Amino acid sequence: MLVAEQCHAVLQILSSSQFRCDRTSHWVNIMDIALANEVIACLPKDRTQFNYYEDRYAAMLLERLVGEGMRVSDIKSTRFAKLLQRPAIRQIVARKGDGILTNMDLLAATPSCMEHFVLTLGLWGWKGRNAIWSQTSRHGVNLVLQMNFSRQHDQIYRKLVDPKGDQPYAVTVHPICMRGRNTLAWARLDLELDSGQALIEEIQNDWLREAMIDLKVAREELAASSDREPSAVPMPCYADVKALDVVHYAEQVLGVYRRIWAEAMLTAAIWFLWEEIGIHHIWYHDHETGARLKRIRWHKPPRSLYTDLPKRFCFLHTSEVPDFIIERAQKRLKQRMKTGKEHFWRLYL
Repeated sequence: MLVAEQCHAVLQILSSSQFRCDRTSHWVNIMDIALANEVIACLPKDRTQFNYYEDRYAAMLLERLVGEGMRVSDIKSTRFAKLLQRPAIRQIVARKGDGILTNMDLLAATPSCMEHFVLTLGLWGWKGRNAIWSQTSRHGVNLVLQMNFSRQHDQIYRKLVDPKGDQPYAVTVHPICMRGRNTLAWARLDLELDSGQALIEEIQNDWLREAMIDLKVAREELAASSDREPSAVPMPCYADVKALDVVHYAEQVLGVYRRIWAEAMLTAAIWFLWEEIGIHHIWYHDHETGARLKRIRWHKPPRSLYTDLPKRFCFLHTSEVPDFIIERAQKRLKQRMKTGKEHFWRLYL
C-alpha cells in the first residue's frame, strides 16, 4: 500500500504549524510528528513479514533496474555490474540462455537458506528530545523501521539465555519494538514526502553487540572452571543460565545474523521506502558528514556501515546534498554543503 498520496493532505495542512516543545529550548515542527504518525496509521495494521537470503539486496536492486528485460551485457556497463558477481545472481544468470535478465527471473530465485523477520514501526526523537540528543539531522522525528526476530528464534533464545523473560540483549533506550517482539536491528528514516525523498539516518544493532559481550564472559567462565563439567558452569548474574548455552546461542544461533544483519536491514529499509511509502529517491549518510550533521563527536558508529555497505548497494557517493537537509543545517555546515565540501550517498532507481 502506498501512503504518500494519503499523507500529502496532512503535510499541506500542518506545514505551517509550529509549536514549542515543553522540555527543550529548540523549536520542533509538529508536522513531523503528525506526519510520521499518519504514515504509521496508513500502513497495514497486521504484521509485515520480511524474508531475507544472502544477496537478496542484489536481486532487489536488479529487479528495479531490469524491469521486464535487460541484456546482461548492458547491465555490465552500469554501476550495478558488480551485482552480477554475487553467488545467488550468478546462478540465475547461468540458467539464462538468451542473455536477457528480467525481474521475473530474479523473483523466481530459490535460495537454500531463508531467514524470517517481522517488520514493525516506531518513532524516535519526539519526546522532548532535541536533535543533538536524538542524533537526527534536523529537528523533529524519525520514522523507525524495526527488524524483529522470528518466533522460532525467540523460542530458542528463551530456552538458552532468557528463561525468566528478562530480555538481557534488549537496549530499551534505543528505538526497538516494545510490543512483544525482540528487535535485531533498526533503521531511522527521515521522510520528505513533498519532494519524494528520504534520508536513512542510521542502521544500528545492539542485540549482537550485547550477545558478544556475554559470549566473552561465558568463555572466561568455562576456562576458569575447566575442572567442572562444562554443562554445569553457570553464568554470573544470570539465574538458571549456563555458560555453555550462551556460547551455543551466540556462536551457533546468532552466527547467520552476524553475517547478514546489516545488508538485511538496509534491504528492508529500501524495500519499505519503495514499496510501502512510494519513495524512490533515497539518501544515506556519509560517515564523516553524517557525524557532523548529527553532532556525534565521540563513539562514532562503525565506519563500514557508512562506507562499505552503501558502496555494496551501488549508492553513488556525491557532493550533492538533499535540499531538505540543507534548509535546517547549521550555518557553517550549510556553507560547506553548498560548496561541495560535504558528501552523501544517493540511490535513485
